[in-house]
Amino acid sequence: FNWTVIVTPLLKAGIFLTAGIFAGQRFLSPLIERADRSVFAHKHPEVVFILAMMIAFAYAMIAEALDLSAIVGAFLAGISLSGVV
Repeated sequence: FNWTVIVTPLLKAGIFLTAGIFAGQRFLSPLIERADRSVFAHKHPEVVFILAMMIAFAYAMIAEALDLSAIVGAFLAGISLSGVV
């Protein structure tokens, strides 16, 4: 029985979840809030939504690169950005 088959994906998922939540709350949420307060966002309100979708797709791509499901990345983005605006 090979433990690395079980431990490696769990470590990847744990590190991804921890880093994703940290980055989302520490850096990406303030970025979206700052973008929402910008003059450009007042002229074009869809920009904030597009930025949030870009972040969600980026999380999904990172999850896929780590051999996790893309839905895990999108879900993590939703959790990370849930308190924004």
